[in-house]
Parts: sequence; structure tokens; C-alpha cells
Amino acid sequence: MCAEKKTVVGVSLLTMTNPFFRDLGDAMKDEAAKHRMEVLLTAGEFDAAKQRNQVADFIVRRVDAIVLAPCDSKAVGTAISEANKAGIPVFTADIAVLAPGVKVESHIATDNLGGGRLAAQGMIEALGGRGKVAIIEHPEVESAMLRTKGFEEELARQKKEQGMAIDIVAKLPGGGVKDKSFKAAEDLMQAHPDVNGIFASNDPSAVGAVAALEKAGKLGQVKIIGFDGMPEGKQAIKEGKIYADPIQFPDRIGRQTIQTIVKYLAGDEVPKETLIPTALYRKADALKDPVLRLNQNLPTNRNVPGLLTNAQREFLVQKRYLNLPVKNGAAKRRVSFIAEERTEREFEIELANAEPNFWAFLDLAPFQGKRAMLKVDLLPQDSKALESIEQADRIKGAENLYQERLRPQFHFSSRRGWNNDPNGLVYDRGEYHLFYQHNPYGWNWGNMHWGHAVSADLVHWQELPIAISPREFGDWVFSGSAVVDKENTAGWKTGKEAVLVAAFTSTGRGECISYINDRGRSWQEFSGNPVVKHRGRDPKLVWHAPTHKWVMCLYDEVGTTRNIAFYTSPDLKSWEFQSRIEGFFECPDLFELPVDATGSSADGSDAAKKTKWVLTAASSEYRIGQFDGKQFTPETPRLPGQRGRGFYAAQTYSDIPPSDGRRIQVGWGQMPAPGMPFNQMMTFPCELTLRTTPDGIRLCFQPVREIEKLHGKSHRLKAQPLNPGENPLSSISGELFDIRAEFEPGEAAQIGFNIRGSEVTFDVQKQELLCKDRKMPLRVADGKVRLQILADRTSLEIFGNDGIDYMPMPVIAKEDDKSLALFAKGGAAKISALEVFELRSAWEEGRRGVGAWER
Repeated sequence: MCAEKKTVVGVSLLTMTNPFFRDLGDAMKDEAAKHRMEVLLTAGEFDAAKQRNQVADFIVRRVDAIVLAPCDSKAVGTAISEANKAGIPVFTADIAVLAPGVKVESHIATDNLGGGRLAAQGMIEALGGRGKVAIIEHPEVESAMLRTKGFEEELARQKKEQGMAIDIVAKLPGGGVKDKSFKAAEDLMQAHPDVNGIFASNDPSAVGAVAALEKAGKLGQVKIIGFDGMPEGKQAIKEGKIYADPIQFPDRIGRQTIQTIVKYLAGDEVPKETLIPTALYRKADALKDPVLRLNQNLPTNRNVPGLLTNAQREFLVQKRYLNLPVKNGAAKRRVSFIAEERTEREFEIELANAEPNFWAFLDLAPFQGKRAMLKVDLLPQDSKALESIEQADRIKGAENLYQERLRPQFHFSSRRGWNNDPNGLVYDRGEYHLFYQHNPYGWNWGNMHWGHAVSADLVHWQELPIAISPREFGDWVFSGSAVVDKENTAGWKTGKEAVLVAAFTSTGRGECISYINDRGRSWQEFSGNPVVKHRGRDPKLVWHAPTHKWVMCLYDEVGTTRNIAFYTSPDLKSWEFQSRIEGFFECPDLFELPVDATGSSADGSDAAKKTKWVLTAASSEYRIGQFDGKQFTPETPRLPGQRGRGFYAAQTYSDIPPSDGRRIQVGWGQMPAPGMPFNQMMTFPCELTLRTTPDGIRLCFQPVREIEKLHGKSHRLKAQPLNPGENPLSSISGELFDIRAEFEPGEAAQIGFNIRGSEVTFDVQKQELLCKDRKMPLRVADGKVRLQILADRTSLEIFGNDGIDYMPMPVIAKEDDKSLALFAKGGAAKISALEVFELRSAWEEGRRGVGAWER
């Protein structure tokens, strides 16, 4: 008897650090249990890229429905579009979607517009109908925008109809979090010292404003209206620090969301929108609130199991690593590592109270022999987590390092934790440097550092200690790039070797510069940081030889537009804005390439000396044109780059020697590794070229030739027919392959491979290649189609017709499926050439001694 398949709902919320969203998620899980449904609960933690990856994971798992509380109401459109293509219904809870052209079945939320009007009524009540007010807003999030809109509309209505004299004098972004709202309120006090009221779009923002007013000695003089009804906000209302809150009911939203999904999956019609009204919560309500009264009555003269407190432990640093137990999904704790009374590291981690999923680590090498303290905020007093943290000279649980079941065997992945964007790709003195966005302390996105690895051949990687750590908690190290300052334009050179220079986004300051004289091991920040301040991120440094200047390409937001901006500098220190071009999102790259460098163009002209510039960004869409050192002039519309799923934020290497001359690209491989102590990987390095095609000049992707270093046993087929029902590869078994094939379609309707259960199919009539839910155009040229496929444990990378088309795909095969098949359907085809190389693991050398990478 077969067990009934359980309905699975994938949920990605804005954050789990906010009690509102924790309550929302808990309510969904409770309601789902009543309907025999399973909820996969995650959160983007304010990061749109992380949320896109979570949705991609849900699609891979083939969940029955997806619920989103978007981190960015516009940027989430890409993820929803992917779910739409996969046929998975999408619902939104609390925060709506503003992206065009996507389908959301139903939106369940607080009546935020009405709540904003209620907040305005509370402000009128608090100020007696007269005064100057400011708004601390969160414009990236639709629900907060509606609150602001309702607040403004109600004040305007009351002014017109009732003669109220309350004016809005300022609107400042607070990001929906305490620290940014604290700074916004500080700035407000300086710019408008006579302000009488502040409307904060949520309780963390309101609490941040309270702290700023307390610091300025103005608490009580300025009335604050918050929004949410979080415990911290309610307590501040009780203490008279916040005047009132329109409170939400996340439990109702969560239950209603699941009930709506149940109806939809049963085939019933569901409303496009369901709004839950708010209620104004004042001090009188707080004084009667049973939850606050319960908290007040908790005994404080003894330890109570479960009562949240701070905990700390002192020790002498004597070993290489501090091993930290991680339990995925556990409550996040803020951990501070303090050495000689200086806070050296501060991060959030899902600390395990019992058996961990894996052990993360903090590298203690810089602190040997020092007295240290480990401090954990909000740790239950009966928790065993702090005492289970231990020093050791090995990473705990690393006995099978690089042999884990889902460890990519020829793609780079970090030893522990999360990785996303590749950063600072630069070649220097025989080493390819790979820096990358890295959370060393968790399986999911967060705590952004620059991880670091090096390779002599782009295949065998050695992971080094973290290159750049956050200066302080909340000031994360986001994406950027690196170059060799060969002409010492910055003047930082101290020895014979040229200086490496990195540019990165500091989330608390802006675009920053660091430099190094020891081959990328010990970075020093430029004292003049930040060098650029704007709304954006992801600096890419490029040396423009004709103008003898550095160019910084930046993702840049102006109003509602998304752009790439160009700044120039003679010395990497002082930067001047030059221009911007609209239509790109995140992680720009700019480079010059010859056209048809290895041959002649299609019209027979000599194209070897013709070059074009390529401008691209995170999605890998690109434009071809000219760049004069200040402005990019496009000659094409945006063109599609990769055609798969699981590729983002790629970057190309700088400073490849002229004797090599290749333009080599690495992307973030969004390939989840469930159940592993690591998550995500890098795509295999590709050489980029510009080739003339019937459609015009196009960017082509081909795996670098160094893949041949891993070639093992070869299986070569001579030219022969391929008839339906035949599998000439049936004798081959393995999990890692480099497959190179050329076919003549003949009478076949389809030709393809089945690689460990995943089909790669060429549809002859449609001239398309399909893999899972993706397809890409692939033309028959001179009667033939060429394919190269790299198969690793969690990915397929498919290259069509020498890289004119490129499709990277996440796959997870059954562990015992090592099969390989070649097939034709609907008629016979011809194999012109086919060779299958079994690949060796790139990690074999490192596995001989785990200590090899612990330098």
C-alpha cells in the first residue's frame, strides 16, 4: 500500500528576525498541519538574491505551492516568473509583488493602506492636530509603501476637511531595521530640530528612532507612531516611549494563506486579495496586555529555563579553530568574539542546543596566545550550546571533507557554510584568485564576508582563510572586484611586486577600497573609505589604457530606475562620476573582446583586429558596443546570455597575461546542497569569445581547456547510425563526465542524453534543446549539431554549437544511479563524433591530507 503523497508548500518570508514574520510562519505551519500539509519555511533576510535562490530550490523540489513575503517587491519578479514557468502556483503573504508580467494567485495581507490611515489618526491625536512630522520609510517593500501612502493621504484629508495643521517635513529610508532607522532619526534631528512627530513604518524602525531620541535627549518631546504590534514595540508603548501602533495580526494572515492554498489546490476559485484590518494599540491597551503582564511577572532572582539572557565564556586561544555547532532552522543568536577587550568578529548563527547538522568554524590563527571571550546574546539559560563550542586544530566533522555525497567534484565550493557571488577574480603571479560572498557560520545567506581560494590551473583549488571580514556587525562586505595596480597609480607599493587592489561594497558606508602587498593574504583598508556613496553596490574595477584611468562600474539606482554607473579615477582613491546606462541589475562587468579572433567573420572579411566592448550584469544578459573610458555606447539591445537555471552574478578575471589572452568567467552556481555542511558552488570557468553568427555578433561560452586535466578513461564512438531504442553508451557507468558529441539529426524527431536520470534533449523540429524546465535555441548548422556537457554531482553545464548557447542546470541524481544513455526518438540519427571522458575529482590531492588546505 502506497503512502498518500503529502502536499508541500515552500515559504520564503522577508525575515525571521522580526517576531511578526516568526508568528506568521508558525501560524502557517500550524494551519498546514491541520490539512496534512508540510511547510518548508525559509526567509530571504532582506536579500532579494537569497530569496530567488530559495524559490529556485522550491522549484527543484517540485513543491505544490510557493508563498512569498518578498524582500524586494520588484526584484522578486524574476523568481516568480521561474515558478510560473514551472507551473507552481505562487501566493503572497503580507507583502505584495510590484513586478510586471508575473502571476500571483492570491495576496493575503494586513490592510496596510488602512493601517497607515490609522497611524495618521494616532499622530493627530498625539500632537493635538498641529506640528511637524517625519516618516522613516522602507520604500523597497510594498507593504511599507502602502502604510506611508495611507499616512500621507489621511493627513492630507484631515488637513483639507478638518483644518489640521500637521505638515510632513522629511521622509528618510530606514530599511525596516533598527540600526539604519537609528541613523535616519539622528540625521532627522540635525536637519529638523523642531520636528514634533515621527511615523516609523514598522516597530524595528520605531525602536531605532526611540534610541536616537534618547541619545539626543528628546524622548517625550517627539511623539512616535510605529506599526506592527511586536513585543518590543508594545513594551515601548507601555513605557510611553512610543505613542501608539496600528497592530497587525500575523496569525490570521498565516492561517488565511494556508486556507486559501487548500481551496486553490481543490479547484475552488480564490479571491485575488484578502486584507486583514489593523487596530490602534495605545498605552491603555499595553497596560492590560496579558502577554506584557506575564513578562513583567517573570521572577528575576533565579535562573528560569527558557528565559533569554546573555551568556559569555572566557578562554586562552591555543588552537587553530573554534568549532561552532549549527542547527539549520534554529533561532539565530548574535555571537561576539572578543580578543584582548577588542571585538574582532561578530555574527549571527543558528546555534545548536543539541545534535548539530554540521560544525562551522572561526579561524583563530590571528589571535594565538591571546585572552578571549565568546559572548552569545539571547541564549536560553538552559542551553548547552555555549559549552559545546570548542577549540581544536582540525575542523570538527571534516573527516570526509570533499567526499560528501553532494560535494561538487570539479566545481569550487566552500568547505563550510554558504557561498554566492564570485568576487575579486584576478590573476597574479601564477595564481588565480577567487574571492566570493560567504557566510562562514550558516547554511543560508547572511554574515557576508569575502571568502578566498586560489588555483594554479582553474581546476584544483585551495581554500585560504577569509580575506575580508565585516568591520562591525551590520556593515557587511558585499560584492566587488580586484585588480593588479601594475603602474602603482595609488602609491601603495612597498616592495618589488605590484599591489593587489580590491573594491567592495560596505553595506554601512558605501564603496570601499582595500589593498595588499602579500599576494592577497592580508588586506588593508584605504583610510579615505568610502570612495563613492550612492544608492547601489557591486563595484567592478577596469583599467582603461587609452585614457590611462581606472573605471569603476557600479549597479546604481536613481529614483525607480536600475542602472550601471561609470566613475573614473587616476589613482583608485578619488573618483568622478561620468555616466550611467539604464536596464541592468546588480553585479556589472565590462570588458573588451576581439570579434572572431580565431577566424574570419561570416561575410569573409578580416575580423581578427576588430574589437567590441561587452557590458553585462547579474542575469548574464549583455549588450555589445563601444566604451570611450567614460560612456558605454550600445550597438545592440539587451541579449540573452546563459539560458539555464542556477547561474547568477558572474564575473570575469582581470590581469590575465597577454601570452594567454583569454577572458575567463566564473558565475555563482545556484545549486543547493540539502543536508550538507556547505551550500551552493561556482560554475565551471568559461572562456568568453565574440563570434559572428547569422543573428549578428554574439557572446559565446566554452569551458576552459583545463578541464582536460581531469580527463580519465575515454569512451570514443566511431561514426555510426543511432536508431530508436539503441543505447551505445549502456556500458558506461559513473557520476562525473565531459561529453563531447556531434550529430546529424537525419530522420530523428529528438536526440539526447540521459545522464543519471536527467534528460538533455534536442528537439529537431523546434530547433531547441531542453533540460528539465528550461529550453534554449539550438540550430542545425551545416546539417549538424554539436554538444558538450559537463556533469558533476549537483549540476549539468550544457554547451551548444561551440558555446553559442549555454545552459547551466541544478540537478541532484539518485545516489545509486550512475547510468548514461544516448537516444534517438521518432527516427534514426547519425553520430558523427562522440567521446565521453570519465572525470577524476579535483579534490583527490586535497583528500590525501586534510591539513593540506589549513595553511
